[in-house]
Amino acid sequence: MARKIRLVHSHEIKPGESATIDHDGREFVVFNIAGRFYTLPNLCPHIGGPLAGGAVNGHVVICPWHGWQFDITTGQCLTHDRDVASYPTAIDGEWVIAELPE
Repeated sequence: MARKIRLVHSHEIKPGESATIDHDGREFVVFNIAGRFYTLPNLCPHIGGPLAGGAVNGHVVICPWHGWQFDITTGQCLTHDRDVASYPTAIDGEWVIAELPE
């Protein structure tokens, strides 16, 4: 079962930008790609690099530590065989919300 959490006000993240959110001791990165929001853990599976610090090229984020690339829309790793979680994300009023597994 998933639980919905409020992450950030939607107006705080402009298209092409991201925000790092700490929720219950877990860090997430919320991306705004052309007005749609996506949520990933802020943790590269390689050695824990911060995805929020990575360059974004279209819908791909590049880990700043070793260049691993992830599809922001799915969490799929495009350079190796270690994906990251991708949490269903939507707008509820003015809030960006994500569904996290219990």
